[in-house]
Amino acid sequence: MKLKYTVSVLLVFFMVFIVPTRCSKKEDNQKARPCVQIIPEKVRGLKIKGDRSKKNVIGNMVGFVCHLKEIYKKRLTEKSNLKGGIVLRFTVEDIGEIGKWSIERNTIDDEKFISAIKQAIGLLEFNYYTGETRETEIFYPISFGK
Repeated sequence: MKLKYTVSVLLVFFMVFIVPTRCSKKEDNQKARPCVQIIPEKVRGLKIKGDRSKKNVIGNMVGFVCHLKEIYKKRLTEKSNLKGGIVLRFTVEDIGEIGKWSIERNTIDDEKFISAIKQAIGLLEFNYYTGETRETEIFYPISFGK
């Protein structure tokens, strides 16, 4: 159990501090770090079914959302009018593993960008969390270009 917790902590550290800065050019690194350091208090449209708090979910998602924003910025160089949003629906086990997931809603008309989002979801990991339920279902909205 201790090993799973350690691995989860390392993965969260990786997602929050390494991925967003490694996925961008060196000159963009200065912009990526402030994104990770700013944790919003609320996310409009966020829905949670389970024991995890909104603060816990938002805190775990910051690095992932920043990573997607970097992918979006890169994609804008090829498709300047790209904008829209998605709602990710996924379950998180108490140990932090992501279970079933889907893109519940999508208003982005760019298959290349959506494909990159789907690949990035494989990197998503949450921290260990104790509660009465083993799973938490999350609906997490993310907007691009608004």
